[in-house]
Amino acid sequence: MPIRVLIAESIQAPSMTFYVIIMNEKRESGYRRRKIGEYKCHCCKEPKAFCWSCPCGFQICDECFRENRWGISNGPTWICPDCERIRMT
Repeated sequence: MPIRVLIAESIQAPSMTFYVIIMNEKRESGYRRRKIGEYKCHCCKEPKAFCWSCPCGFQICDECFRENRWGISNGPTWICPDCERIRMT
């Protein structure tokens, strides 16, 4: 985790004093970092370029998801069969 360093400098103007804060911190791009690695479907056991995934670790590819949609999805949401969390598609 980067260390945040704040340096405050005062700038004198004729009737006011301004404080300039300089932040010396490397910002990471994006709010979330994309997971680096391969996806592996829990149903067909094949490595895929994309899988629907749950924080518990369950991953299902789009083909298997379409085949099993009747049991795990009701439209815009799907329920993880391992931990039963409700996930958005």
